[in-house]
Amino acid sequence: MATSDARFKADCASCCALCCVAPAFDANQGFGYDKAAHIPCTNLLDTDRCAIHENLAKCGFVGCMIYDCHGAGQWVTQVLFKGASWRDSPQTAQAMFAAFARQTVLHELMVLLATALQYSADPIQMQLLNVKLQEIQLLALPDSKTIEVSAVEGVRQGTMLLLKSLQQTSSFTELKSRYPA
Repeated sequence: MATSDARFKADCASCCALCCVAPAFDANQGFGYDKAAHIPCTNLLDTDRCAIHENLAKCGFVGCMIYDCHGAGQWVTQVLFKGASWRDSPQTAQAMFAAFARQTVLHELMVLLATALQYSADPIQMQLLNVKLQEIQLLALPDSKTIEVSAVEGVRQGTMLLLKSLQQTSSFTELKSRYPA
């Protein structure tokens, strides 16, 4: 995505390697092997860094090179859990993994909306996009960390419907050409 907003840039040094533990991944998706959710990747070091980071492609982990949490990892680690780690306790791990699952969706939606705002020239469209972006930003705040996954899915569907409806307008021609469906 083409947003310059620093909130949506992954900062692995400020995260506890949530993307290497929380989600499941498949060898067919470019991750080297099949891994169950909530199990650390075999390449994850105790320092929360990757043992093969410099050789991801050679080792069959192209999926790791492509993956982007859009800042959700450091948001969960630093903002929602105040620097805690999934390694601290099983309860913290479960809570962090659930928060990471929700926040990755919310951050991706915020990136899509921020990108759409960059290309919108229509004041009404910009207002609609800003309202939806603010709604999602509120859901991402610490006091909203218990939002249910089903609620996040509803927000995702609503956001995608909004973006799709705006995609039909002429002011999104450039955006459509840069990010074809």
